[in-house]
Amino acid sequence: MSNEAVPVRCPHCQALYEVAAADLGGGADCESCGKSFIITRADAAAAGPDAAALEGVQRRWEGSISSGAEPEVTIKSAGPERACPAASAAVLPRQLSVAGNVFVLLDLLGQGGMGLVYRARQNSVDRQIAVKVIRPELADQPGLRDQFLIEAVVTGDLDHPNVIPIHDVGVAPDGTLFYAMKEVRGTPWHKAITGKSLEENLEILLKVSDAVAYAHNKGVVHRDLK
Repeated sequence: MSNEAVPVRCPHCQALYEVAAADLGGGADCESCGKSFIITRADAAAAGPDAAALEGVQRRWEGSISSGAEPEVTIKSAGPERACPAASAAVLPRQLSVAGNVFVLLDLLGQGGMGLVYRARQNSVDRQIAVKVIRPELADQPGLRDQFLIEAVVTGDLDHPNVIPIHDVGVAPDGTLFYAMKEVRGTPWHKAITGKSLEENLEILLKVSDAVAYAHNKGVVHRDLK
């Protein structure tokens, strides 16, 4: 059998590796989660990132986006807690609700090009989460609403331990487009990297790489990595 490198995926945590073709069918221990699995060839995604994004959106939100939208397949992080005076002054509802779920916005965590990220309380299960809301000044622009929606649906399709899970996507009664996700608490890597050993930093890099490789295998290209 050829010793060419072939992609394999851990069925437990979805980490992606390359192994020699001769090892297919054998057993291995995942370097990420430590669980054992049988080495099988991972099928690469047939569609490109734009096709995969649009397919996911059309499957769930048929008719809710305008035709010919160009998806912006990016994942924005909430970023560190900080005061954002311009965003704080925006007129936004302090409470969002959809399909019986009520999200109470508590304080602003950060902001990106298209959205504002708030710490929020999900009343139905009494938990603290993060909610990304489309910027009020962009809310009436169909193309940007499409991009915001595609970002949420594409991210929600990525089931990986190193990708922030999406809990819900919705449109509030006043038309505000938003999605709810897990609130990630921690220290930005650039603030901790000098205090960690080479091995610790490599482990972090490998986890990030696993998530990016998983997204690539799903046909998603992350164009906003920091």
